[in-house]
Amino acid sequence: MSCCGLAVLLLVSPACPAPSAEGEGEGEGGEGEGEGDGGEGEGEGEGEGEGEGEAFGSRFIAVGYGGRRLTSSDGRAWANDVENTANGGDDDRLLRGTCTGVLDGVTIVLAVGGSVDGRVMRSVDGGVSWSEIVDDDGWIGACAFDGTQFVFVGSFRSARSLDGGQSLVDGALQFFAGGSWEMRDVAFVGDRFVAAGDLGVSTSPDGVAWTVPAGPQNLFRLAQGNGVVVVMGLSVRASTRDFQAFNAQATAGTNDIVFAEERFLIVGEGFRQTSVDGVDWLQEPQPALGRIVFGVVDGAPVYVGAQFADRRRLSFDGVSWEDVANDDGNAIDDLVFVP
Repeated sequence: MSCCGLAVLLLVSPACPAPSAEGEGEGEGGEGEGEGDGGEGEGEGEGEGEGEGEAFGSRFIAVGYGGRRLTSSDGRAWANDVENTANGGDDDRLLRGTCTGVLDGVTIVLAVGGSVDGRVMRSVDGGVSWSEIVDDDGWIGACAFDGTQFVFVGSFRSARSLDGGQSLVDGALQFFAGGSWEMRDVAFVGDRFVAAGDLGVSTSPDGVAWTVPAGPQNLFRLAQGNGVVVVMGLSVRASTRDFQAFNAQATAGTNDIVFAEERFLIVGEGFRQTSVDGVDWLQEPQPALGRIVFGVVDGAPVYVGAQFADRRRLSFDGVSWEDVANDDGNAIDDLVFVP
């Protein structure tokens, strides 16, 4: 659910190397089978010739069903559009979340997902080419970066990567409330990782040991800003400052949340909700959106939204939206901005 995502959209947004023109195509190199070492992340890479630390400009990256990945430098024109299977479903090819971070001077983008298997795809050239690791510990819902490591949460599981997503370590089955622990979004907030899911909100200082979930249940997205964390599901939103007390409010039809331009913005089925403090909200009509991400391109604010199955919308203020794409490709399930 997504920040980095919460967007995600909602995650740490480090700076990339110096910009260059957005690459076309999928790189050189064919389909290598590199073995990933380390912990539970054996590898079966589908590498398409990724190069370490290639320079690229800021961009939006979208991922979704059937392993679909595509990129845009402005939110309007999209390139590098590839997928593993057409008409993808809730299966091992589904990419559920994205995150980004800079490690040892390399800007890394990860896309995670799966179903029975867990899937981590990795790009170091801005989404032009990707490598992959797969394990059999269940799907991964989201990832986050704290400046030194990536942390992953999902279905009954958590894990982390110390090498920029090339392998997974410290994989653990989490058994809260009789084993029903599914986390769908995660972000790094201040000094801890915060995950939101079916049983509420859990926190961890290291991505290994997690608190028992608290707060409202059936959550799938979170965002942070102004010292507040807001979590949400289809029928609830809640704000917290200490992860112990939650200001929970009923809502309906909400799909995603982002913190941008000093406000929280929730999008839903034909409306938006905005708040500065996560407590007082204003609801207004707008086109339906399932996912949203915010970025700054050439000094200007840009919002990109996606609606099932594959309608992409663009806004410069989070209020007025225009359709920029609507094709027959696989549905988009998450978006991230790489500065």
